[in-house]
Amino acid sequence: MLLDTLPERLREERKRKGFNQTEFAALGGVKKLSQLLYEKGERSPSLQYIAELWSSEEGIDVGYILTGKRSLDQRLIEKASWRVLDAMQSWLSLMQYEKDFIKIMSLAYEEEKDFDRGSETYLAVRELLAKSPNVMLTSFDLEEVVERVEFVLGAMGCSLDSRSKASLFFRVYQLSKAAGGRIDLNMVEGIIREIR
Repeated sequence: MLLDTLPERLREERKRKGFNQTEFAALGGVKKLSQLLYEKGERSPSLQYIAELWSSEEGIDVGYILTGKRSLDQRLIEKASWRVLDAMQSWLSLMQYEKDFIKIMSLAYEEEKDFDRGSETYLAVRELLAKSPNVMLTSFDLEEVVERVEFVLGAMGCSLDSRSKASLFFRVYQLSKAAGGRIDLNMVEGIIREIR
């Protein structure tokens, strides 16, 4: 039964990918006449033809052609994963750490065990996130920012509403991360003056 409908699925996959018969035949290493006969069901495709389609860079769903069930194309998944990583790099202000991202991807592919807090991949991700000015990894980070900001506010004799204070905490944190973790009290004072 599956073989009976193979010609239809072959034609459907060719059209789905936007190829004419000549182009699709070339992907499979055959002539247009062979492609026409495969799609009419007058000849069965060879294993070599199927292998050529599968190994092409066009993302042909050979699993669907053979079984009628769609499969996830690993290359499409990888492309989507890289797009997600690019978006994360941008949002986390980590574009300058491209080598770190590549190292993490390589570790993830090589690592045998699942992610856990002790895995090399987990530790590499944590180390990279620590470089982002948009991510606070520990309550210690926040505690230090709050202490310094409260000290400067007290020294200046001023108070801020909750929204302004939250904005101040976040900006001080971002700038301190960019400065290697140092919180300069003059910097805090300058930000407070901007906010007031």
